[in-house]
Amino acid sequence: MLEERLRPYLVGFVNGHYEEVDDQLVFAYNEAHAIETILKTYNDAKFVYESKPLEH
Repeated sequence: MLEERLRPYLVGFVNGHYEEVDDQLVFAYNEAHAIETILKTYNDAKFVYESKPLEH
């Protein structure tokens, strides 16, 4: 059985003032979950422009 684990992702997004927020650290199960977490956590997040997993 494959076990899901939280992994660190760096996510960049644009906030309500149209400022870029670079490299926000998020722990998520996959990249889609990391993007969803940013959009749900930061109410002023307009869109995500970059996401990448952190390598060990």
